[in-house]
Amino acid sequence: MISLHLQGVSYAHTLAAVIFDRASLELAAPDPSEPRPMVGVVGANGAGKSTLLRLLAGELDPKDGHVVVHASVPPRLVLQDVDELTDDVRAFSWSWDGDAQRLRRRLELDPDDLDPSLGRGWAALSPGQRKRWQLAAALAERPDVLLLDEPTNHLDAAARDLVVEVLASFGGLGLIVSHDRQVLEQLTHRTVRLHRARLELHAGSYVEAEARWRGAAERQRAAHDRARREVRREQRILAEVRRDRHSAEAAPRRQRRIAGASQPDAGEAGRKFTQGRAEAALARRVGQSNTRVARAEDAADNLEVARELGGEVGFRHAATGRRILAQLTGDIPHRGGQALLHEVDVALQCGQRVRIAGVNGAGKSTLLVTAQPSPGEARKLTLSRLLSSSASLLVLDEPTNHLDHRQRRRSRAQRRGAAAMNAGPPEATIHITVQRFPTAVGHPPRETTVSRPREQATTGVLPDGFRQSCWRRAAATA
Repeated sequence: MISLHLQGVSYAHTLAAVIFDRASLELAAPDPSEPRPMVGVVGANGAGKSTLLRLLAGELDPKDGHVVVHASVPPRLVLQDVDELTDDVRAFSWSWDGDAQRLRRRLELDPDDLDPSLGRGWAALSPGQRKRWQLAAALAERPDVLLLDEPTNHLDAAARDLVVEVLASFGGLGLIVSHDRQVLEQLTHRTVRLHRARLELHAGSYVEAEARWRGAAERQRAAHDRARREVRREQRILAEVRRDRHSAEAAPRRQRRIAGASQPDAGEAGRKFTQGRAEAALARRVGQSNTRVARAEDAADNLEVARELGGEVGFRHAATGRRILAQLTGDIPHRGGQALLHEVDVALQCGQRVRIAGVNGAGKSTLLVTAQPSPGEARKLTLSRLLSSSASLLVLDEPTNHLDHRQRRRSRAQRRGAAAMNAGPPEATIHITVQRFPTAVGHPPRETTVSRPREQATTGVLPDGFRQSCWRRAAATA
């Protein structure tokens, strides 16, 4: 029977980034009649969803524990990346068996689109089109275990419906990582939640499972609040008992001071006996109250309550004097070189919010790339952000590249203004000219000129540590 088993699995990218800590999970293939055959994998960003799929696929090895897959062929993993045309996609496009043709027809795929001489080529396809090719190639292999990482990313609504319809007929054990609730509702009957470095298996789709764990979290939070109230109550009782004990101990001392040394002490022994019993009883009450407070604090500390995250996000911006921020006219080509959008006439004005819609491959991303600022405008934006950051040190590599003459003058003025605001004494600013080192191994570095403003230039050699570092770098590139 097809199944997956994780037993006490621990995994961490670094010592500070623990993903799984003794996590366990048991999954078996669903009944063939199940209309929603997939298992949803959900969790916060960075919780380890993609890492879990890679562990199951055998791409990663756990630091501790075991991953066992019972299947006739290795699990098939489909990652998020769609940049490269892989061999499996190319082989699928060349295949003309019945399953391959049916999958291409159901997902509306044309093999000619992958041939630059006939169609558009992989580089010119939209990410949504590439994702459909990837999914079809994986399904054509008929895997027992299918691992999908965000399979509906980049897909428009129509393409998503096509993919959901095809995945709903998958007959093996499928795990799907997705942030699309609609897809999870349509495809999943179980949900694996990644939470606090552990794996929780819940029956039902995401919405059904979320309702249960949110209810459990609310009950946990209510229990935590009750425990905290109990701690405060016991602390108040302890304070009252301590005050009583202090008063009981102080009363006899007051009486002795009032009576003075001449007071007969015939009843002194009896009073001391009574006082001792009272103090012992109060001491027992203090000890019992201390125990109850410690017990209540332990109970409160053992209740884990998830932090509530979220809130409003604000952006600061300065008004621009330009009414039209970007304008596109004429034909716009895609990366294949042929015209994709014809007779475009679009002007984007300040204050507008524009939605771009269209099917996969229509040219939405191409339009956005074309509407981006020029390299010079992008460089001005970067410089403005840096100069307004109040940084103690700015390292600028060719800051005036891509700027026209007017922009270069304004950039120099801005940098001088920023330098004046953070200026130190003149001797704190130095100019270092480093000459190119010879590449021959065994040749010492040349001298370097160091000059200071308002002072005569001096000639010296860089410090030994810096020389040795550069020397090793020069030797390594020889």
